[in-house]
Amino acid sequence: MELVKGIASIPAALPSFTAPDLSAVPELIGGAFSVALVALAQAAGISPSMPNPDGSRSDDNGDFRSQGYANLLGGLFQALPSGGSMSRTGVAVSAGARTVPDVPSSAVFKLLDRYARALADAGGRLVLAGVQPPLVRALEASGLGGRLGEGGVVPARSELFGALHTAVAEGHAWIAARSSCTATGCPRRPTARSAPASA
Repeated sequence: MELVKGIASIPAALPSFTAPDLSAVPELIGGAFSVALVALAQAAGISPSMPNPDGSRSDDNGDFRSQGYANLLGGLFQALPSGGSMSRTGVAVSAGARTVPDVPSSAVFKLLDRYARALADAGGRLVLAGVQPPLVRALEASGLGGRLGEGGVVPARSELFGALHTAVAEGHAWIAARSSCTATGCPRRPTARSAPASA
C-alpha cells in the first residue's frame, strides 16, 4: 500500500512563504477560475438559507471579499482553497450555533478526541470546563461527550471561575476514587478514561 511518505516529504513545521510561479499562470488560470466560481456560488447559497440570527441583511460582497483575502493570503503559504460550507453550516446551526466560534470544526473534535485518548492511555482524564451550551450539544452529538464520561464536560456558569472550580473538584474526586480502587483492587469505572484538565 502506498503511503504519503512514499510520495513526498512532509516537513514537520508550519508552511513557509512561497512566492507564486507566474510561469504556471496560463496552465492554472482555467482551473483556478472554476474553483473560485464554485466556492463563491456555495457561499452565495448559504446566505438565503441561513439568515443572520440578529435579522441583519447578509453582505454577499463582504463574504466574497473575505474569501478572496483568505485565498490570496493562504496561497502564499501553500494553503488549500478556502470557502463556505453549506453542510457544515447546517450542522452548526442545528447544534445551536449563533456565531462563528460557537461550534468548532470537526478537526477540533478530532484533536480533542485524540488528546482524550492519549490521556486515557496514560491513565489520566480530560475535563472540559466552561463549555457553552451549543458546544455541549455538539460534543454529545459527536459522541465525544460520552467518551469523556460523567463530569467530563462542565457547562459554563454565570459566576466567575465557577465551571473551573467544578472541574477541579471533579478531578480531585476522580483521583481519590481511582486511588481507592488501586488500593482495594476494585474495577475501573467507565468515567476513568481521561485525565483532569480544563479547557
